[in-house]
Amino acid sequence: MKLKVSGLYNHRIIKQLNELGIASYEFDFRPRSFNFIQKYVLEEIIKEINLSERLFLHFANEPDFMIQDTLSVFKDSEHQVSLMFSDDQDVSFYEQFDTPFFWHYRPEALSKNILKSRNLAGVVFDIEFLNDVLNKGNLLNFYSNFLQMTRGRDLSIVINIDWDGAVSSEILELFSPDFLDVAIGPKVEICYRNVDSKKIENSIKFLKNHTC
Repeated sequence: MKLKVSGLYNHRIIKQLNELGIASYEFDFRPRSFNFIQKYVLEEIIKEINLSERLFLHFANEPDFMIQDTLSVFKDSEHQVSLMFSDDQDVSFYEQFDTPFFWHYRPEALSKNILKSRNLAGVVFDIEFLNDVLNKGNLLNFYSNFLQMTRGRDLSIVINIDWDGAVSSEILELFSPDFLDVAIGPKVEICYRNVDSKKIENSIKFLKNHTC
């Protein structure tokens, strides 16, 4: 199980995370997100990123041409890139990019075929959702149904958690997540889009000691 950090918006943060042993980064291309970055920023950042580091590009209801244009940044590179979607499109929309993608699980999603997509690399769960299922005593049943929907495929599991939040042993043991994801935000920033390096360091150490 590894830590993954999302909502990155400059190379200074990535440099520090790399020094702390983090090698999985997510960039947010949703215009309404507080951590939104533009394509030219990504182009500058990846010049400094090692090929061994894993990159995720997050979209939600953006037009396909915008996603294709962002992917073009990696046309001549060997970076490990996956798409990340937090919307509910027809599965054909996600497959047109011919790129591995992760999907944020939504119980109300109209297209359950997403979980059967040939390009689906993993599923993302919010810890609040899993805690709610656990508290209702339905975690094992939910997990069994999830395996049936994915036909037992070897998909990566990502769980979004808070910087100071714990994950129950029941959830960790049952789902065996590949990544625990934390997003850059007020808890590790001095002010908007200005990361507090000391808070980042302390929080990463805390998470490694209590979850990984």
